[in-house]
Amino acid sequence: MGKRIQTHTWFNKINKMNNPGNDTQRFTEQLLQVLNDHSLVSICDVKGNIIYVNSKFCDVSGYDHAELIGANHRILKSDVHGAEFYIRLWRTIASGHIWDGEICNKTKSGQLYWVQSTIVPFLNEATGKPEYYVSIRTEITHQKELQKNLDHLFLEAVAANEAKSSFLTNMSHELRTPLNHIIGFSEILEMSTQDPDLLENVEYIKKAGHDLLEKIDNVLELVGQRGQLRKTKEKINIVNLLNNEFVEYFHSSALKSRRIFTKTIPDLKIYIVANKMNLLTAFRKVAENAIQFSEEDDIVGMSVSIDNDIVSIAIFDTGPGLPSRILSSELEPFTIGEQVITKSNCGMGLGLPIAKKLCVQNGGSFELETDKNIGTKVYFRFPIA
Repeated sequence: MGKRIQTHTWFNKINKMNNPGNDTQRFTEQLLQVLNDHSLVSICDVKGNIIYVNSKFCDVSGYDHAELIGANHRILKSDVHGAEFYIRLWRTIASGHIWDGEICNKTKSGQLYWVQSTIVPFLNEATGKPEYYVSIRTEITHQKELQKNLDHLFLEAVAANEAKSSFLTNMSHELRTPLNHIIGFSEILEMSTQDPDLLENVEYIKKAGHDLLEKIDNVLELVGQRGQLRKTKEKINIVNLLNNEFVEYFHSSALKSRRIFTKTIPDLKIYIVANKMNLLTAFRKVAENAIQFSEEDDIVGMSVSIDNDIVSIAIFDTGPGLPSRILSSELEPFTIGEQVITKSNCGMGLGLPIAKKLCVQNGGSFELETDKNIGTKVYFRFPIA
């Protein structure tokens, strides 16, 4: 619903502007030329009978001037819109208000075309009722087709993503059952034999089974299956969480791999709102990467800092760094492991994508810095509660 326009007829309005002796007439002619070049213009009476059309209207509709003058606007009607659509349109303009919207019309040859239309009622000064309706239209058929194609591509992308997630989930679950059997039987063999050679082989089987099971859990984490049970958020003292449940894990893992561990954590109470298990999983994934993609005697560690009510948890290493193309990859799963070559590299490229996903899900931001001369640093940033 728009504002009412109280004025004379369209033609009287133009005539009043055409005062000789000034630039109004020239300006009006130029304005009408621009309008005719850009838009489909028509004027009809209160019954919808056409009394004026411009050349662009004829070009698009396929009708010539003589066929349109005197004809009703229903000549352009398509079957795309229902009766209620036209009822609302006419009710709006008949009450003296401007109507604006998209309409699908039909050409003389039967082809459909779309226009963005603005219909303005011109009112009689004495009665206040509409005398003419002036319609200004812009053809948007190409834009509608483009939007239709984009919508179709979007639906295809959503379907493909759902199919991928379903496939990964089903395959992961299918692999877990026989893998658990392998691990279980290796543990039974381990308890029932004293043969050192056999024990060594059994230990190798069990370790390989646990490694593969962890990779399967990473896939489930990535597609959101494991995280469904861990959505509850709470107020957490992040310093306590790190000191009590993460630092020892990171430190011991670093010592076993002969890395030098360091930490800088302030003695403060810093609270954030997040899911505790999500955070620990994200931190551990990055810590595992720091150890895996560094070498003996490299430094690995973490630090905590505060800036403008934002707490930053940084996990870093002084290893060879990651290729620069990883920074621009938006951390796509299954690709990072292939792009980083180290002696211990056997990953699937899921650690950083999972950490980023869990960080963002808990209201944080995730940032990665890497350089071949400095190493890699990952920042988790969260607003302080």
